[in-house]
Amino acid sequence: MRHSGEEKMKKLIGVLGIVATAVLLTSCGGGNPFSQVHTSSDPAATAEGRAIDGYLSGATVCLDKDEDGVCGDSDPQATTKSDGTYTFETTKGDLDTYRVVVAVIAGKTIDMDEPDTVLTEAYTLTAPPGQYKNITPITTQVVAKIVENGGTFGDAADLATAISGVKEDLGFSDDMDITGDYVAKKATDSRYQEMHNVAGAVADVLKLVEQDKGEDGGNFLKRLRSAGDNIKTFVKDNVGEIK
Repeated sequence: MRHSGEEKMKKLIGVLGIVATAVLLTSCGGGNPFSQVHTSSDPAATAEGRAIDGYLSGATVCLDKDEDGVCGDSDPQATTKSDGTYTFETTKGDLDTYRVVVAVIAGKTIDMDEPDTVLTEAYTLTAPPGQYKNITPITTQVVAKIVENGGTFGDAADLATAISGVKEDLGFSDDMDITGDYVAKKATDSRYQEMHNVAGAVADVLKLVEQDKGEDGGNFLKRLRSAGDNIKTFVKDNVGEIK
């Protein structure tokens, strides 16, 4: 369980309330960064990974082939197990091209930080294409940073720049792995307990962003830009208290 996470979130509720309106209204310009390069004869591939805020049980995980941020019927998908793990079949080209998305479902998904409580608010997590081993609030911020920077998904330099920027925004040292499993890593490195706390704060903002989705899924790029702007402002300005 996050160390003193609930108390810290209560202290920050006033700040979170202030940014709620901005989360729902803010968007920036820029082009579409999604890569479209793949072939029709791709070999089969298995996607295996884990959905994490704490470990998320009962979430829907999919390969977002239509790039709308929603797990549609035609997207390869699975439901996470009690340890947050998932497996689904797809092709290597598609797995390298498209992002994996985690849909946290209100009334169904359980964050195993609190295994007796079903989550009451929906939100969406994602990660850059090919980076599907761990899908977390932090990897979602990496995606938002690529969008903010005007980068291209699938470009290694743009990914590295985004990771560096998120580390700076959220107060993580250069040697920390922000795309990994911080729940497991915190057992041997207390800095990852702090990352877990920060991830929880990022998830709280993502819940507000989800309210702007609408019945048709909304504009996912717009919501990513809004998330990036507001996560950076909210978390960066309060990161010491969150940690």
